[in-house]
Amino acid sequence: MTKDIEFIELNNKFTQCEKITANLLAEVCKYRDNVTALLNYQAEFGIILADIYDPSLGIPSGEVIPRRAQTAPESVQAVNDFQAVMRETRDILLPEVDKLELMVVQPLLEMQNNMKMIRKTITKRDHKMVDYDRFRISLKKLQDKKEKTLNDEKQIYKLESQLQVATADYEGLNSTIREELPGFFYYRKQLMEPIFHSFYFLQLRIHNIMLDRMTPLASSGYYDLTMDVTQGYENRKHDTQPTIDSVEIITKRSAASSQTSKYAKPQHDTNLTNPVPGTYGAPGPAGSPVVAAAPAVARPRGFSSPAPTPAPKPWQVNAVASAGAKPSWPKGTPTPTPTPTPTRTASSI
Repeated sequence: MTKDIEFIELNNKFTQCEKITANLLAEVCKYRDNVTALLNYQAEFGIILADIYDPSLGIPSGEVIPRRAQTAPESVQAVNDFQAVMRETRDILLPEVDKLELMVVQPLLEMQNNMKMIRKTITKRDHKMVDYDRFRISLKKLQDKKEKTLNDEKQIYKLESQLQVATADYEGLNSTIREELPGFFYYRKQLMEPIFHSFYFLQLRIHNIMLDRMTPLASSGYYDLTMDVTQGYENRKHDTQPTIDSVEIITKRSAASSQTSKYAKPQHDTNLTNPVPGTYGAPGPAGSPVVAAAPAVARPRGFSSPAPTPAPKPWQVNAVASAGAKPSWPKGTPTPTPTPTPTRTASSI
């Protein structure tokens, strides 16, 4: 197996450059996206705070304002100042984020594309080296053979020509890579220095602008920046905890109240000990025939009784009668005698 120590060292260094460039590009893109999301979120959050602290929130236009605790003027002013500062900060910093895209992201992408082309050349060199070793080893085995046949001589001649082409391809690519990679490392260093400087100074400018815009808000006395978000929430939680508890009680009561859906199925009375008069198996009114309850029939396991036939709808009665269907009467009930239709005679007219 052919080994080139110089190429191996250059290839390891190039692989490390690929990883560093990919990590730097990912971190720059992540920083760009996070800053953009932060600016847009703070601007939108200022609008939401202005709506929440609006004294006329929830009051229809034209109605008299009821007597209630009004929003403090200091709170309204602080929210308005926060909204204005966040909007101004976003309008100033978004162009700086665009500079980050132009001066850092695009050069890194171009360098990464060039490195991909170099990597393809290195891969091609590795393939040519495999061909070179294969032809060289096969030729050596045939040449070391003591007794050679005519086919062996033909194969040796064929392998010699193939080895000559493979040697030229491999040595050409190998020498080119060994000569060009040091130049790439030099120009990469010349390119990375301004990229690092641009990234650093753009970060510094973004942070300074944010600090300059936030300092007046911090010095107004309304915001407490000496503690983090969690500590500030815990310190102010006891002021609003009774209100939160009362809201939870109201929501729990409303959720516990049962409401019957109009789509729910009616609950049938399954109490068979006291059947309702007039139903199957219960005595009806005086003078009405008594229908005895049918004894329970043992059903085999897995047997399901057929579904009861639904009663005809009011609009289906006439259709059944016109079709000549005979009404069915319960078992044990006397069949009523039809009343004869009177015959009209001449004397009755």
